[in-house]
Amino acid sequence: MQKFKKLFLFSTLVATPILASLTIACSSSGINFTEEDRRFAETGKGTDVSVKVLENQKSIVQLKYVGYEHFTFSDYWWSEFRSKNIKLWTYSRLGIDIEKGLPSDKKEKFWIQEKSNPETDNHEVFFKIDSLDNLKKGISKSTVLENSLKKGDQKNSETQFKSVSLITDENSLKTQLRVTDEEKFSKFVKEKIDPEIKDEDIDKMKPWNYYFNYDVIKQKLDLENNNYLFIKVLTDFVDFPDSPNEEWLVYHKVDKGIQIEDYKVDVDLQTITLKFGYITVPEKPGRAVSWVEKPYIFKTPETITSFLLPVSKNEITDFDFNEWKIVRDNWS
Repeated sequence: MQKFKKLFLFSTLVATPILASLTIACSSSGINFTEEDRRFAETGKGTDVSVKVLENQKSIVQLKYVGYEHFTFSDYWWSEFRSKNIKLWTYSRLGIDIEKGLPSDKKEKFWIQEKSNPETDNHEVFFKIDSLDNLKKGISKSTVLENSLKKGDQKNSETQFKSVSLITDENSLKTQLRVTDEEKFSKFVKEKIDPEIKDEDIDKMKPWNYYFNYDVIKQKLDLENNNYLFIKVLTDFVDFPDSPNEEWLVYHKVDKGIQIEDYKVDVDLQTITLKFGYITVPEKPGRAVSWVEKPYIFKTPETITSFLLPVSKNEITDFDFNEWKIVRDNWS
């Protein structure tokens, strides 16, 4: 797989509900395929728990799953792209496909101002976990950003379910993984998605399986010596025109897309710096790409990624996301 920093002009990936059988090509030699990769190739659903060794030689745990967009460890989806990129796409000539659309004179005025005095605001973008149909309806009446939230909007939320929280022991791990939150999730699904849904169908909306469960995750952590910053529910909401569907990729892996390459924690300044990277899978040759200008594409969450970042036991013992600053040192 190719690994590099993702620029906002880079084409992202789109997963399809049903995928072709797993393709093993010459360019996939040396790639380790898991049983969950094979399930993903066949069904469009899959999970991955990986230990990653970073540039600073620290080992983090990465959690990824595809096809379970309503199950989250946080009360918020966290956009992989910040506000500036999303705003540029909204103000592009054709905008984002499901938005109401802005008047051409307003767009023209924006680009004139952007050329002489570029907007400096580039905040993190969040969306409250809700019915995806409700989210799309809201965007269709305005814009993506007008339906999003900022970090400050999480202030009154439960600390353990904000976009970043702290895990200190097995009890907090179990709570924040929502292993025992079945009643709350069932209520959410019946209120927001389908009041007639059966309990067995609700179970199918959860990612838990033999390869992705509390015990597997716990075994990869060192809770005796470390606490863990839980960076939660990063996902992509806007795709580029003519991006390849999953079926056009040479092979199918759950562990692709956004990664953490490095992180720094400054306790005195209460700042967490995240260095993101990106893994892509090569595309099969022969796909026809239109040169006709098209709008950007709003999509509902497909791959959802979370990270468990170790900090020493005495470094951070109490944590509230809204009292800390999150800094990205690279793309998006």
